[in-house]
Amino acid sequence: MGKDVYDHIVELLDRKFRFLMESHDISFMLELERFVAFLTENELIRDAAKKLKQEVDKRSAEYLDELKQDMECACKLKDQLIAAHPQTADLPGDLRTFAEFDLIVSDNDRLSIPEFRENTLADETTVARLILILSAKLETLRERIHRGGLSATIDGELDGEISYLNNKQQFNHKKWFNFNMTSSGRALIDIEKEVSRINPVPVNWASVTEESRNLFISQEVDTCFNKERVGDATYAGTQQHKYGLDKENRANIADFRQKLRRVYEGVRQEIGTTRLRSQMLDRYATRCKLYNREAIHRQLVVGNRFRPKREAREHQLTQDLALYLYDQGITTTYRLRVGNREPDLISKDCENPMIIEVKAYKGKEASRLQKGIYQLHDYLCYLESDLHLYEGYYVYFCIGGPVIRFEDNPIRIGGFNIHPVIVDLAESEERGSKAENPITITREMVESGLIQYKRTSSQRSRKTR
Repeated sequence: MGKDVYDHIVELLDRKFRFLMESHDISFMLELERFVAFLTENELIRDAAKKLKQEVDKRSAEYLDELKQDMECACKLKDQLIAAHPQTADLPGDLRTFAEFDLIVSDNDRLSIPEFRENTLADETTVARLILILSAKLETLRERIHRGGLSATIDGELDGEISYLNNKQQFNHKKWFNFNMTSSGRALIDIEKEVSRINPVPVNWASVTEESRNLFISQEVDTCFNKERVGDATYAGTQQHKYGLDKENRANIADFRQKLRRVYEGVRQEIGTTRLRSQMLDRYATRCKLYNREAIHRQLVVGNRFRPKREAREHQLTQDLALYLYDQGITTTYRLRVGNREPDLISKDCENPMIIEVKAYKGKEASRLQKGIYQLHDYLCYLESDLHLYEGYYVYFCIGGPVIRFEDNPIRIGGFNIHPVIVDLAESEERGSKAENPITITREMVESGLIQYKRTSSQRSRKTR
């Protein structure tokens, strides 16, 4: 992405954020609605905002996996407790019973995470409720032994495992709570939810399927419950809501201003990461062209001629790029096999991985360079769900022939941003007044080529079945 595009994105974001933060409470909610639309709809900014919410989805999935494992563990511990201490069987008057335990498990075949609420640390997960029953059963047994009603000894190992499960769940719950309290993505989700209540889209119940009806009903109930409160805060400047900005609504607006700042910083950080990486690759291109061209040429030449195999040339160039990135603090893996795909370079940053495709050309090979774009797009599609990727980097080396550039930078293709970086290694005689005319790969060429690439790939996959 060019520096002017970066500057435009950041300047636009800063200006809109500053205007919103300085707006009066009376108009704040409507201005907030416009700002959220800018974050989620503007083509230059929406990917960064989407990444913030994807991080919440990722953490939610991780927490849900922990809950599933701990629920299975709780069920095993319950069976072990009954086997080791039959005295813990349910009795009339017990506040916590195994019957309740079984009912909770049967009602939670599809385990979920309770809705996050920032005003309470209470753990309302299924696992917490199951652990509470196990702990209560043990405590009741311990009291009966202490009073002399039973001559038994509590299984120390079992007691320790239940205690550990309890401590583990408390740790995981607080970890989840702490993430949500400071997450830019969670703040954006909360803001979007509040904004959706300002002027909710009416539901045509005739078009709602039976399967979706319960979801829509719960949304309608939520909207009705909050409609008056949100309306007072949003339309406080009108005659109908002239007393709307009471102490509670002003406090809510102040809270949203804080969440908004968190969202702004998160989006800016995402843009900054992309900007830093692009500048790093631009510096690599300059380094190769001005200071390291001869050294790289020596790696590509056997005798007085370039290595005959293109794959061998690209291997050497990719290794040189990987070494440079390592010196800049980015550790990459070369040709890591993921399924049936092999990206040239992928960084080991689990939170925000960097994926790079490398190509080298000599001559007028515009169609081959386009193919590299499509390969990178294919990798991004394949890895998106696991790594939450929305962008990739395309480094292509010119070792001879005309300069080939893409019309767009970044290239917006299939919902992803691809940042092309050309590294010009051509001899000096091929540049200047004797240089061939540069070639530009237009947006239309990229889009039409992608359709053909997908068609060819589909035909090839059918033949191999």
